[in-house]
Amino acid sequence: MTGEIGGRWQRAATRLNAAVDNALGVPVIIAGHPLVALYDEEPDAFAQVATMLRSLTVSSPPPGVRFKSGDKVEIPRMSLVTSVREPPFTRSGQLVIPIK
Repeated sequence: MTGEIGGRWQRAATRLNAAVDNALGVPVIIAGHPLVALYDEEPDAFAQVATMLRSLTVSSPPPGVRFKSGDKVEIPRMSLVTSVREPPFTRSGQLVIPIK
C-alpha cells in the first residue's frame, strides 16, 4: 500500500512540475542541451555594489548529463548568452543552475 501511495505522489509531483514548466518556463540551451527552465534573479545581499544573482531551475534535467561551471547557457527569448557561474545543486528535487 505504501509503495502505491508513494508512486501516485511521485506521478502527481511530476505532472505538477510539467505544468509549472509549461506555464512559466522559458526555453534554454545549456551545454548544447535544449531544456525548459524557470529563470530567477535576486539582489546579491553580500555584494559591495548592486549585483543581481541569476539562476535557472530545471525540474527534468537530461538523464546522465552533469552541467559544470563555464558551460555555455543560451536563453533565446531574452537574447542572453552567458555561462554557468558555479556548480549546479539540487533544492527540493529541482536542479538549480547558477548563471552569470
